[in-house]
Amino acid sequence: MNFGQMKEIVPAMVAGPSQAQRLLDISPTFVGAMLNEAYHKVERAALWKWSEAEAVLTVVSGSQSPSSQPVDMAIPFMARNINTRADLVFHDERQRFAHDDDPAARAGRISRYGIFSGDLRFFPPASQTEQVRLRYYRTWPDMVLDADEPEFPETWHDLLTSYAAGKTALRLQPVAGKFLPESAARPFLESWEQGLYAMTQSDRALTTWDKVENHDLTESMWRGESVDW
Repeated sequence: MNFGQMKEIVPAMVAGPSQAQRLLDISPTFVGAMLNEAYHKVERAALWKWSEAEAVLTVVSGSQSPSSQPVDMAIPFMARNINTRADLVFHDERQRFAHDDDPAARAGRISRYGIFSGDLRFFPPASQTEQVRLRYYRTWPDMVLDADEPEFPETWHDLLTSYAAGKTALRLQPVAGKFLPESAARPFLESWEQGLYAMTQSDRALTTWDKVENHDLTESMWRGESVDW
């Protein structure tokens, strides 16, 4: 399903003959916002399943920062110095590259990397122009246009409509105290929770790479076997 189809489906899921009038104040903007809210909840729950990407970065002599870095990078998780064909060690920003004051280390080839205030940096400063192949988890942009489709397999697109339908049902107005929005919302939100759990446990989720751009992965790599990449 694309974004436009989802925005049409959600009100239809919630509105029965006696509820349609009470849904008139539910705008497509609200429904779209709830679909995107669910979308990013799925992203956080399954980031490692469908968001893997890679990029080749250039670090010029004397620099610790690449000339550019992926604008969609959420989490870097593996890097290799292409020049030396060696994996780089990750240091988080709390460690602040403790070896910065080591002259011997400073004269060496790039061997470590980390994130500083959102920027990717390498250590030691490059003694010559070097290239680093970075693997990272990328963020998913909001769905905005009706033709936009989620970044994960259609098998799980119903998760988004279930969540948005539940949030939409919560905006229904009670009728003479006999109808409670929470009662209408509960089945949709329970479906969302159950589906989200099933997605994270799914074998298909573990082996679906068709929606990942530039992943360049082989079966042996996602099985955890050693591969010279």
